[in-house]
Amino acid sequence: MGLMFPRETKSVIECLLFVSKEPLTLKTMSQIMELPEEEIKTLIEELITEYNNEQRGINIQLVANGYQMYTRPEFAPYIEKLYKPQSTYGLSKAALETLAIIAYKQPITRAEIEAIRGVKVDSSLGTLIEKNLVKEVGRKEGPGRPILFGTTPGFLRYFGLKDLSELPDPEEFAYRHGNADRLDFDMENKQREGEQMNFDAIKTIAVVGLSDKPEKASYRVAKYLQECGYRIIPVNPMVDEVLGEKSFPDLNSIPADIEIDVVDIFRRPVDVPPVVEQAVARKGVKVVWMQEGIVHEEAAEVARRAGLEVVMDRCILKEHQKCKLNK
Repeated sequence: MGLMFPRETKSVIECLLFVSKEPLTLKTMSQIMELPEEEIKTLIEELITEYNNEQRGINIQLVANGYQMYTRPEFAPYIEKLYKPQSTYGLSKAALETLAIIAYKQPITRAEIEAIRGVKVDSSLGTLIEKNLVKEVGRKEGPGRPILFGTTPGFLRYFGLKDLSELPDPEEFAYRHGNADRLDFDMENKQREGEQMNFDAIKTIAVVGLSDKPEKASYRVAKYLQECGYRIIPVNPMVDEVLGEKSFPDLNSIPADIEIDVVDIFRRPVDVPPVVEQAVARKGVKVVWMQEGIVHEEAAEVARRAGLEVVMDRCILKEHQKCKLNK
């Protein structure tokens, strides 16, 4: 490679940063350009100063121990008008909370995360691994040697952090990234979904997957709610009537003059998305409630975007009883 002047070297650095999808380390650029790392670092700092002085629309940031080009946040509205992709990193409140626990407590096992959150995290954890924000980092010594989880370089890139030392306190992290509620890692003080539900504002509950068999959980829950004064609308194509109410094959089949406040789901997670889509399309639905053991992050996000409240992995009977005790 021939001798380059500083201006040419800066231009090469710009080219490398522009085409790279990942942050470039000084070591990588040094190997490519056959120049000392310190010289490249000095030139990058000069570029950053030039960009700032000239108020360029882009800048260079040190992220995940490497350098990467970024557009300036103040110009985001213009970029959004040009390019409106489906978010590939959109995280639900549950996924964000799980991610925050891992970020601040890593390395941590699945059981330890669930002990803090108070719910199963299989779906949230799977989503975070799929999005390359979390990975397996080892195994904990002890019975069963459970898997330990930690964050990835992708996590640092996504949140614009140089390294984990730049993590803000949990409350600020939650506020910055779409959850204004404080992320409390103390299980005893945990604010759970469903505990603040205003049951007095609810009149009619559509129970999807309601069985006509008294030994089934769906029947017991629906019977309890009916005895508490709520109207129950069974949604089950396999039965004609439950608890004295006509059963409908799906939410779309329920007459429009029946105003539904809550859609309570007793279905496998894989069956949840079409139910949520129908709930979103139906006028008047306020809450999508997934019973204990039922979590579907993507469907929950669809409901939230439509303005519906979402409760996952909670028993509506138990939460109603808690509310009664607290009155």
